[in-house]
Amino acid sequence: MESTWRQHLAILSACRTGAEGAALKQLGDRLLQRGPAMGCASHLCFLLAEETPRANAEAPPLPLPFLSFFPSSDNI
Repeated sequence: MESTWRQHLAILSACRTGAEGAALKQLGDRLLQRGPAMGCASHLCFLLAEETPRANAEAPPLPLPFLSFFPSSDNI
């Protein structure tokens, strides 16, 4: 996943049909599960899906997202 997320994101972003939001959100959730190293990649997916970034897949959306901010579970 770490090596192919860019290609998946490019395909989903190029083929705007109205249903890509759920797929982009799912890609963001999967990248988020990979840990802090994929934090910015997951946030980019959420932004393109018009979703608010989160600290982890189960957490509620962050009220004020920062693209490079990846909080630990200690901060939430």
